Amino acid sequence: MITNGGVWGYDGESGEELWRLEHPEGGDLAPCAASEGVNGAGVGALLYQTEDGPGDLPNCTVLAAVDTRRGEVTWSEDLTRTDDVAVGYNIEVPVTVGERAITVDLGGAHDLERFAVADGEELPEPQLPDGDCDWAWATWDIAVEHLVARARCRGESGSQLAVFDAETGEQLWKRSAADSTLVDSLFVTDDPLTLSSSTRLTVYDDNGEVRSEIPLDAIDADVEIGSDEWRTAFETVAYHVTDSLVITRSSNDTPTEDILRGFDAATGEELWERDLPEERALVGAVDEVPLVFYEAAENGAIYHHVARLNPEDGALVEEGLLPRDAEPSFMNTDQLTWDERTMYVFRLSPQGTKVGLSALRR
Repeated sequence: MITNGGVWGYDGESGEELWRLEHPEGGDLAPCAASEGVNGAGVGALLYQTEDGPGDLPNCTVLAAVDTRRGEVTWSEDLTRTDDVAVGYNIEVPVTVGERAITVDLGGAHDLERFAVADGEELPEPQLPDGDCDWAWATWDIAVEHLVARARCRGESGSQLAVFDAETGEQLWKRSAADSTLVDSLFVTDDPLTLSSSTRLTVYDDNGEVRSEIPLDAIDADVEIGSDEWRTAFETVAYHVTDSLVITRSSNDTPTEDILRGFDAATGEELWERDLPEERALVGAVDEVPLVFYEAAENGAIYHHVARLNPEDGALVEEGLLPRDAEPSFMNTDQLTWDERTMYVFRLSPQGTKVGLSALRR
């Protein structure tokens, strides 16, 4: 469990505290960013605040590799530059961990940085392509399997994507891309590699060929590309992608409903559409089955429901209710994680001064 007060490890069955990490440099400064998960050996990556920083805004630049099975920092590296000011403040720094490499993108004057998981040895930067593109000013998106660089090109070249293996740093493929991908792209998922732009959602195969493209106006049928509503629509569309299915969620069709749509990831063909109350939130996956959390009023009280979404037709299969004493604050789905058997709920007291962790059998 990662909080502003530190990092703890708990036994998943009993809830017994197993360990607590200290700041790699000593002291009690908080972790400020973390990898989404751990690798096969149980190693994760954390970024901590520096011990000294400008005023009340310390830099988020101390990288640590953490063995979550033993509860130990195996190595750490202070990446702070002399001209760094509030790096990572109000913007979570992207950091990923694979079996062999940890990658971090501090942004600003920092280059993309890669380190060996085992001992923290600095690894070479990905070799960006030559040509008429401004690769020195490339925008990076990083994930466990892929590193994606986007650059604007001169002349008729438009924009280009270059994709690298996150473990080796070797280039896998390069291709031209629409300017909207360069300016507005969001990294949606790593496997299959999927990018979202302000005009479309694009799924790529291992060779960089486009498997499918789903236009934004197919997701939000009432939104015209380039219209005043276009930007808002792009920012509110959420995605869930598996190897065979793309599920989109947007509230732009009507002011009171969310629309879930399922698309074939290989062809882009729409398979089904579902109207859902806007309080519902599509999040995450277990064995490629998304979970839907939603609120419902019953007898004057608000209850939080959990349901599985059937990928074949979009139908909901109710799993049950979150116990009232285990409900996360404000139904924040960032405070939930789960596996096939157990759901873990992180709670914050109304005053914001205490935290709690509950494990629920699914």
